[in-house]
Amino acid sequence: MTILLGAFALAVVMVLAFFALRRPKGSPEVPAAPARQPCPLCGSALGPGERVHSVVFASSTPDKIMEIAGCPHCRPPATLRRVCPVCKKDLRPQDVVTARVFERKGAAGAKKTHVHVLGCPRCRS
Repeated sequence: MTILLGAFALAVVMVLAFFALRRPKGSPEVPAAPARQPCPLCGSALGPGERVHSVVFASSTPDKIMEIAGCPHCRPPATLRRVCPVCKKDLRPQDVVTARVFERKGAAGAKKTHVHVLGCPRCRS
């Protein structure tokens, strides 16, 4: 009798564990944390809520001009070294990096943004 009761209890625990661990088919999956993107000027990893400061100028053409000033870690008066991604020279505090921005339609009609860095004022002149 004790063995039968123990086997029944074990079967109940196994069934409960199976249903507790199984994810319902209609429930959404938990999204993975997005990879932290580095700043293009100083290379430091951006934390949650941190963004690179940039200005995009409106244009009637498919591509737009963007000026990149840097992230909260390297924008003046910060002490991190800022480097031009094109010529690899140190940027002065007032320098901004120029880029072209293209918007394309991705999968399922979602907009995808592509940024092509052109350089700093010294390597562009």
